[in-house]
Amino acid sequence: MKSGVILFLLLLGLKVCSQDFYGAPMQGMANTGLALPSVYGLTANAAVIAKLKRPQIAVGYQPHFLTNDIRSQALLAALPVGWANAVGLAINNYGLRGTSSLLTLRATYVRAFGDVFSTSIGANYHQYHVKAYGGDNTLSLDLGAHFTVNEMLSLGLLLRNVTSSRFEDTIDQYISREIGAGFLYTISNEVLLTADVYYNALQEVDPRFGIAYHIDKLIVLRGGATLVPMQYFAGIGMTLGKLLCDISSSFHTRLGASPQLSLAYGF
Repeated sequence: MKSGVILFLLLLGLKVCSQDFYGAPMQGMANTGLALPSVYGLTANAAVIAKLKRPQIAVGYQPHFLTNDIRSQALLAALPVGWANAVGLAINNYGLRGTSSLLTLRATYVRAFGDVFSTSIGANYHQYHVKAYGGDNTLSLDLGAHFTVNEMLSLGLLLRNVTSSRFEDTIDQYISREIGAGFLYTISNEVLLTADVYYNALQEVDPRFGIAYHIDKLIVLRGGATLVPMQYFAGIGMTLGKLLCDISSSFHTRLGASPQLSLAYGF
């Protein structure tokens, strides 16, 4: 099974890059959320965790394309410190079970300037390993910002891998170097819209669009789409006391579905 999966991926001839992980609430909205306050912001624009009032932890698991051989696992933690600071930790592992792994450790510091503006700096440790062949490791730096225009509109900015870090030339993975900008527009207490656009070092523009509809205080439905490549997304979130349970999936036009389960707990 493992050799079949590897051969399948090789035959696809798809671009292979460092796999960025987004929690199920973000994935359900087409991996948008640069301006959306959430513990899952640690996987994108960490500056948004300045809006969190209490510590939160989250875990996520995603079997890509409905196979447990290709999977992502993540652990996130956000901790407000005083009225103007926050720190975060994110651990993400992506790879082929028993064959290869791409581990990313991210430590983040966030500073808020009043209730309007916040910034973040994140230090990342990347380790890529292939069984029996070795691998490489390196460090990178991310910067983020979040701006609250008013009660309805917020903006987010991400500068990923500003250090232009990379693995050695013999490694078939590279670390994304990109700029992301996004907005969050709250139409009402029930409906919000998100839109993010990324521009990467390969000179590709990646627009993403998401929507969330709160049926009530306990259940939220999500959907979205991306254009590069064309993918569709859907998800549902449930609030069970202090526990937030989210299920989502992407739907690739060629490769099929990649479901995800994420759990978050607020103290």
